Amino acid sequence: MEKMKPKDRKNEAEKLILAICAVMLVVVVGIVSAINDTIDANGDGMFDGKVTDELSTEKKEPTQVTDISIGMIETGEWSDPKGRLEKLGYDVTLIPPTSGIDTFRDYDVIYLPLQWASAVIGDYATIEAHASDYQQFVQEGGGLFVDQPNPYKQPGDQVTPTLLPYPITFYNWYEEADWPPIIVNPDHYITEGLSPDEMPFPADQMISVDPTYEILAEGAYTHSPSLVVTEFGKGRILVQTAHPGYTAIHPFSDEVYTRMVDWVSGVGVEPSVSISTDKFKYSPGDTMTITISIANPTEDSVMFQWYWGVPRYRIWIRVMSSSIPAGYDDTLDYSFTIPKWGPTPFGNVFYTELTDAGGEVLDADVTWWAYSPGGKAMPAVDVDIAKEIKETIKRVELPS
Repeated sequence: MEKMKPKDRKNEAEKLILAICAVMLVVVVGIVSAINDTIDANGDGMFDGKVTDELSTEKKEPTQVTDISIGMIETGEWSDPKGRLEKLGYDVTLIPPTSGIDTFRDYDVIYLPLQWASAVIGDYATIEAHASDYQQFVQEGGGLFVDQPNPYKQPGDQVTPTLLPYPITFYNWYEEADWPPIIVNPDHYITEGLSPDEMPFPADQMISVDPTYEILAEGAYTHSPSLVVTEFGKGRILVQTAHPGYTAIHPFSDEVYTRMVDWVSGVGVEPSVSISTDKFKYSPGDTMTITISIANPTEDSVMFQWYWGVPRYRIWIRVMSSSIPAGYDDTLDYSFTIPKWGPTPFGNVFYTELTDAGGEVLDADVTWWAYSPGGKAMPAVDVDIAKEIKETIKRVELPS
C-alpha cells in the first residue's frame, strides 16, 4: 500500500473537519427549527418555524364565491390573507395604509389584514389617522373586514381602535385551551351547519367588546370572542382574531372564510325577490305561467307583497301578502288561463317587494305583459276589469 504523504494527510484532515462541521451545523439548525416550531414569540397564532407564505392544497372547496371586490390595506402580514382569498377566487387589490374614503369607495370590502396593529410591522397610527374614513365607508354601505390586529409591542400589548364605531379592546395573548372554539350562534349565515373546528381561533383576545356586536364564536376556556359582527349605517363590520393562513396553529375552514367575506360585503346575503312570466302577450284561452323566486338568508322574517296593476285603468290590486321566514329560499310557479276581458287590449304590471318589520323595502322586482283580445273581433261590451282580475286571482292557487 502506498503511504500517504504529509500534505495529503493534511488535506484529508481538513476535509474531515469540514464534514464534521457540516454535520454539526445541520444538527444545530434542526434543533433551532424544532424549537421555533413550538414558539410563537409575537403571539400571532403562527409558530415561528412555520413557513407563512406557503398555502396548503388540502382544503375544502367553498360553496360559492360571489363577485366581490376587496381593497386590502398593504400592512402587516398581508400576503397570507391575500394569497388565500385569491386562491378562493376573490379579487383582491393592495391599497396603501394612507388610503381614505375616496379610495375605499372603489371596493365592496376594505380588509385590514393580519398584524395591522403590530408595532413592529403594522401601520396602526397611520390607519387610525383615517378612522373617520373607515366609519364613513361602512355608513355608506361598505363592508369592513378586520383580521387579528396582533398589537405586539404596543403599550401593554393592547389597542382599542377608534376606526371601529363600537369599541373593542384587543390583547396580544391567547390560550391553547380555547381550542376548539364554541359556536355561540349556530343559526347565523356564517356559522350555520359548520363545526367548531372550522371557526376562527382567538389568537388575540378581545378583552372588552361593545354589546352592539353579536358574538358568533368564542374560546372554549377564556370565552374570549373570536368572531363578532355588527351593522353600522348601511354597512357591516366583521372582526375575527385568528391567523388567516392555512399553516396557522389552528386554521379556520375555507367555507367559513368565504361566508365571512360574503356576509360583510352584503353581496348575495340580502333578501331578494324576482317575478317573471313565460311570455309577453296573452290572448283569451292562453295559459300564463308566473315564476316567483324568494330568498331570505337573514335571521329575521320579511314581508312579501305581490300587486297586479293595469295603468290604463288606474287599477292596483294586491294579489298576495305573506310573511317569509328566516332562511327561506324557494322558486314557485303559478298558472292560470287568460279569460275574455273584452275587446280592448291593455298592458299589465306584476310588482313584487320584500319589506322589513318597519316597512322598508329590502328588494323589489317588476314584470309586465300584454292582454290581446286576439284576431277575431269581439263585440264592444262594458267590462269591469278590476272585478275580472279579482275573480281571476281567486282561481289561482296561492299559498296561504
